[in-house]
Amino acid sequence: MSEEELAKDAKRPRFTIIFDREAYEPKFFKSRWEKYRIAVITYRKAVKDKWAVEEFADYKALVIGKEVNMKLAEQRVLLSDIEMREIRKLSDSGHQTSIVTTNEQIVIETVVGKMFSRWSQENFFRYMMQDYDLDKLAEYGVEAIDPQKKVVNPSYKKLNDEIKKLREKQNRLKAKFFQIIEKDLEQMKEKIQQQAELQEKIASYQIEINEKLKVRKQTSYLDITLCFQYAQVNCML
Repeated sequence: MSEEELAKDAKRPRFTIIFDREAYEPKFFKSRWEKYRIAVITYRKAVKDKWAVEEFADYKALVIGKEVNMKLAEQRVLLSDIEMREIRKLSDSGHQTSIVTTNEQIVIETVVGKMFSRWSQENFFRYMMQDYDLDKLAEYGVEAIDPQKKVVNPSYKKLNDEIKKLREKQNRLKAKFFQIIEKDLEQMKEKIQQQAELQEKIASYQIEINEKLKVRKQTSYLDITLCFQYAQVNCML
């Protein structure tokens, strides 16, 4: 985005970054916008309230190229002196997944689609690295050639021909490899989407567990009043 385009529209971001809740920090969001006009999209932490079910409406969001039906709602929220958009997705179980963004211009379904696509893409690359060694496909090398050489060394030419043939065989195998991936791609997308939905539910339960653990930590193990009453009863007996 050019400086001229940014100057014409005060709400237009230079670009938008999407990340998980590990980097959640509203003050950081504010500084990125004020200094660089960089917008963010991420999950909101420590959400305790619930929005009324009536506020949610049906939307279609594009997640890794697949159209998904979702119930979404949007409100304004003030976090650490920065006003942001908060968007929530209502799941079938009643759980509300909260997403916040400083991008004022993209539509609600695009915000959610980008956020969930990031999660699905992360699962995809983890799957490809684990089962297909995706990170080992790229290789780098340097081949030194003498610029003063006028006559081709026969040994060099022989090796060059052998390398060329080996690369041709390798490329044929790579082509077969990617054909297999293409055939399974649609099935993998479905599998990854299911994983993302399960992870969302697991994360929602973990949030509730963490809140209960905080309350339990502040709650006494023994009830002194009940202990006293119990002692009185025993004495009377």
